[in-house]
Amino acid sequence: MKRIVVQVCSVLLCFTLGFAITGCSRNTEPIDQDEPAATNDASDKTGERQDLKITESGYWFDEYGFGNYAIMIQNPNMEWAAESVQVKVTGKDDAGQIVGSNTEYLSMIFPNGETALCGETLFEGASTLEFQLINSKKMWTEVDIQQAQLDQLFFADAINETTNSFGDTTVSGQATNQMDAEIDSSTVNAVFRDETGNVLGGAYTYLDTMTPDSTLPFSITGIGNVPTHAKVEVYLNCGNIVS
Repeated sequence: MKRIVVQVCSVLLCFTLGFAITGCSRNTEPIDQDEPAATNDASDKTGERQDLKITESGYWFDEYGFGNYAIMIQNPNMEWAAESVQVKVTGKDDAGQIVGSNTEYLSMIFPNGETALCGETLFEGASTLEFQLINSKKMWTEVDIQQAQLDQLFFADAINETTNSFGDTTVSGQATNQMDAEIDSSTVNAVFRDETGNVLGGAYTYLDTMTPDSTLPFSITGIGNVPTHAKVEVYLNCGNIVS
């Protein structure tokens, strides 16, 4: 078998063979599935590419100063997929001075879709976090596959949230790969929301390698100081494909 980094050309090949590669998201039970992003008529008619958008973000700091964040990223295009998406995370102190920054990556987001990028960062002295999405011209590839089509083949469900005696939260569940391809280095992203639906922050973990047509359990453990919340949503982002 040949190991390749996720590329849209491999997505198209796999889809042609009767399966698809999804680096995408699916809200899990008991969370209702979000409606697909609205069609953008201007993009459809003119073929003009639109930038990805950060539609929501949130974070909290735990007792050790780690910032636990969640970013919702939307691809409003109907024909363009983006891969190796860069997001700059910047920490600032109470005076608004930059105390640190790093770059996080989203492996893939397909057309007309939305997914989450969650993470943890430590900038000494930081009291706020800011997020900037880098819309590079190199990240785009034109495809004819919608993300919603792919979400049905690589998804998470059976979500359960527990809290131990120390106050640490665990989000567990199972991931299913219904494709004829092996997936590794994919991530599970848990997004916490309050009663009004605002993003409070998030956490993530890596999935074990998933063989074709398989289901595996996962757990995001040791999530500290999670704010009071109403629900948690889980999104899967793909990593590498073996085909």
